[in-house]
Amino acid sequence: MLCVGHLFRFNNAVRKMRQLFQDGFFGKPYFMKFCAVNHNGPIAGRSVLMDLGPHMFDIPNFITGWWPKKSTYFGSSFRRSELEEVTYLESDYGNGFYLYGELSWLTPGKKREIFISGEKACASADLNSQKIVAQEVLDDGPNQVGKVKDSYAVPVEANNALLEELESFISDCKDPKPGGSANSGEIGLLALEALLACKKI
Repeated sequence: MLCVGHLFRFNNAVRKMRQLFQDGFFGKPYFMKFCAVNHNGPIAGRSVLMDLGPHMFDIPNFITGWWPKKSTYFGSSFRRSELEEVTYLESDYGNGFYLYGELSWLTPGKKREIFISGEKACASADLNSQKIVAQEVLDDGPNQVGKVKDSYAVPVEANNALLEELESFISDCKDPKPGGSANSGEIGLLALEALLACKKI
């Protein structure tokens, strides 16, 4: 039994965003933004894309069920001669949906955030505090198109995602489920393939 460390699949804010997406809350989804930034030293032999990027592809897949068809990125290194420490990415999912990512080791304050924009609503989730704020789109007249209602908090009961991930692994070992676990080796491989397919521009 292989457990891949896609911790955010067990984060209740991510789970709630998945529920909203699957319930059609956003209407036609336009794009997702993923932000993973903090300030720390560069990791030898690894770029920020390879360090934080697996979550950037796994979380959208968990929410939407989709993998990107094409991904391009650009970025720079500042404290060494190679391997990016800051990266910006665009992924085209081939169905009108896009992912935009910001990854940085040079931005103070640890942030793990996602934002989804759609035809009917948009919502942002702070994955550290497990809080979600949503805004619905007004479309009831020619002068209202594109405007949004006041923001409001979406109820989320914060959980210990790491504990639930470990409990899920133990449960899978005791009683393997058809189709594998929520964070199986197959999921890990697909996320890695999406990451390795990124083209630098």
